[in-house]
Amino acid sequence: MAYVIDQSQCINCSWCRRECPTSTIQYYNRDERKHWIDPEGCIDCDICSRVCPTKCISHQPEVLPTPEQLKEAKMRARTWARGRRQLKLTIRSYVDREIARRANL
Repeated sequence: MAYVIDQSQCINCSWCRRECPTSTIQYYNRDERKHWIDPEGCIDCDICSRVCPTKCISHQPEVLPTPEQLKEAKMRARTWARGRRQLKLTIRSYVDREIARRANL
């Protein structure tokens, strides 16, 4: 199952592309020069449709990636999630150090 972007409503805000855990959303490499979702890498997570301000992303259950493509996409999503967790831990560590440093001033 995959999601599809309605090209007539897409405003190229890039929210979907920035939040996609599999880096499956592409832009400016088609005639429409708008964002589009490569169905071979979509893991049906719904993140893109939730962040879209124009609600132009819809679920298309008839579009199915192969099992190999789905496995690869899920691995990319795990790597993305691991990176996000690490970034949050790094930020939290920095904030905690800054709070402690300022408390000791």
